[in-house]
Amino acid sequence: TLSPGLRSLQPLINRVAMIPASVRLKLVAGFLVGALLLLAMAALSLAVLQHMSARVAELNQAQQRVDRLRQMQYLVTAQSHYRAMNLLTHDDSNLDLIAQAKASFLQLLDVVEQTFPSDEKGALAHIREVNQRFADSGSQVLALYQSGNAAAAMQLHLSQEHPISHEIEGTTLNLLNLA
Repeated sequence: TLSPGLRSLQPLINRVAMIPASVRLKLVAGFLVGALLLLAMAALSLAVLQHMSARVAELNQAQQRVDRLRQMQYLVTAQSHYRAMNLLTHDDSNLDLIAQAKASFLQLLDVVEQTFPSDEKGALAHIREVNQRFADSGSQVLALYQSGNAAAAMQLHLSQEHPISHEIEGTTLNLLNLA
């Protein structure tokens, strides 16, 4: 008699017993079927691992996009703060920091454009266009500052350059939420 757990296999056992072959042949065939099942399970496991690896790569790429977008957002905010510090303290070392932040922002934007899905390229083009306006406005503020008109430079920074920085930050935040 079979144990209670194996009773459900009784019909299969009876069919195998009715096959006109030696016990040795039946054992070899059972072994080969078991080996084939193990190979099939190994192949399935490899397929699942490859799929999981692809998903992890997608998640890593998405995380890198998020990190770069956050860095871009920080760099825009930093530029605005460096500009305000320059205008308030007349410390020209902030001008170098602004130039470095602008260059880093553009480098990150180039990298982000290469890795972003094509359906989000329009938002990146908008960021590039707004960043150009931000740079042009910054050049005007700098020209006023360098001509000795710090008050007009501050007024232009507050009325034009700073609001443009918020536009870039807002678009970047929207992309962050999508990413």
